[in-house]
Amino acid sequence: MKEFFNSIIHDTDTAVTGIDGLKPVLIGLAANRSYREGRPVKLEE
Repeated sequence: MKEFFNSIIHDTDTAVTGIDGLKPVLIGLAANRSYREGRPVKLEE
């Protein structure tokens, strides 16, 4: 949080981006689909 607030105050980029947050969501969705369908699922699906 401290780094996030500093980036706002100093108008700089954060070390973590929206893409960094999206990746675990895509992994979780693929894992859920894999479980439901009983097969390996690629993240691109």
